[in-house]
Amino acid sequence: MADAQFTRQLATIICIDAVGFSRLISENADSAVAAFEKRAAIIRATSEAYGGEVFGAAGDSIMAEFGLPTSALMASLEFQRRIAELDLRSPSDGRMLFRVGINTGDVIVRAASRYGDNVNIAARLQDIAPPGGIVVSETTLNHVRQVSAARFCDMGEKRLK
Repeated sequence: MADAQFTRQLATIICIDAVGFSRLISENADSAVAAFEKRAAIIRATSEAYGGEVFGAAGDSIMAEFGLPTSALMASLEFQRRIAELDLRSPSDGRMLFRVGINTGDVIVRAASRYGDNVNIAARLQDIAPPGGIVVSETTLNHVRQVSAARFCDMGEKRLK
């Protein structure tokens, strides 16, 4: 019998990925890793400041969980702004853009991991986000539209993997 030591909860998941990281690594691994780590620290600190918890990181990707969709959006807007400011002060070979996907839904929590369609959808949305951009699901949009000053652009219906 399977061990059922997990809980389910409603959460907003953000998936974040560095654009062109493989290319940057092949050009100058030390510089790419240093640039990524500096920006990852901004993402972690900003996420935590908005009540988020980073629960996953693999290579050039980071995932975080938030209780409120508005907190996830505000954190994402803030760290994207801070990274853009850092890039303006960095040499061109030290710049790094990030894509962000945000989705709200049910997750399975087991220890420090999160599982479920909500996580998968956030990852697929991140895949279609423009460099330096944020894509939110319709579910998340319904929660944040009226309480955020952010402008949203409808990308139309998308088929995700």
